[in-house]
Amino acid sequence: MFSLPITVDDKEFQDTMLALEKRNMKIRPLLDRWNVWMIRSITMNFIQEGRPKKWAVLAKTTIAGRRKQSSRILQDTGRLRMSATVRSAPGNITRFSRDSLIMGSSLKQAAWLQYGTAPYTIRPKRKKVLRFKVAPNVYKFAKIVYHPGLVPRPFIGIQEEDEVELTRLAAEFSLEV
Repeated sequence: MFSLPITVDDKEFQDTMLALEKRNMKIRPLLDRWNVWMIRSITMNFIQEGRPKKWAVLAKTTIAGRRKQSSRILQDTGRLRMSATVRSAPGNITRFSRDSLIMGSSLKQAAWLQYGTAPYTIRPKRKKVLRFKVAPNVYKFAKIVYHPGLVPRPFIGIQEEDEVELTRLAAEFSLEV
């Protein structure tokens, strides 16, 4: 599991949360609303392929190696997206406590894709050579590959519009109770 600590640096938000804390409020209903909003936000990251900054485009060899030669970034099988947005999906992390909400993915590749990686070496594990697709029906073989590393493609995070909406939801909640 990877964790991504999020700090909302917004005075209105912090004041609202302090007021709820002072009133000793049970904020689970608010956390449920935040969870729904953040699932929407993460989903929008996948639909827009990064926000506010677009994710780096895929290499041609990456596209060629995909099942349907799709150029949709981080969306070959849909497992990563599901693991971050669907509570019952394998790898999903959605945890509530009395005063916190934790969301994320326990898929091992999630952290590599979120933060990127340094260059690394790929060696065959079961065979003597690696085989990889470089174009439809075109394969290359190698005994070793020096991969340049993965560029970060952050799919979990709080956007400016999220801060505004989470603050609005907290203010609305404090008026209801």
